[in-house]
Amino acid sequence: MAGEVFPDDFVWGAATASYQIEGAVREDGRGS
Repeated sequence: MAGEVFPDDFVWGAATASYQIEGAVREDGRGS
């Protein structure tokens, strides 16, 4: 993206869900 120019009103966004980042739901009693 070197040299890319975004408009002044450009808005960045990001999202995730807990199941995508937590993992190991069935380990050590998690998810019980």
